Amino acid sequence: MLPTTGAALLAAFFLAATTHARPTDGQDNPPAFVCPSDDIKTTKCMGPKDCLYPNPKTCNGYIQCSPADDSYTTGIVHEMPCPSGLLWNDNKKWCDWPENTTCGMKQDPTPGKYQG
Repeated sequence: MLPTTGAALLAAFFLAATTHARPTDGQDNPPAFVCPSDDIKTTKCMGPKDCLYPNPKTCNGYIQCSPADDSYTTGIVHEMPCPSGLLWNDNKKWCDWPENTTCGMKQDPTPGKYQG
């Protein structure tokens, strides 16, 4: 059996370890993307640049929405990757060279590698 001080230190250690492991900001666990219904209703996602959005999780890809049904009120989210070496450019609605990206995250164009 541990002395009272030892038990308290052990409890504090485990509490600190589990508290530190939890996400502390929205970027660690962003909310699920929801396709904007206005865009789906207006465009029916038929044009080549319709219903394309930045991926909130990464610059190495984008979100493409497609209508869930013929009512055009909800959409299905598809996470699409950019080809290696390219990042999402939301102004042009395509994957582009890193110097042209509109993505707000500082990220290396190689998937999984982040710059600090």
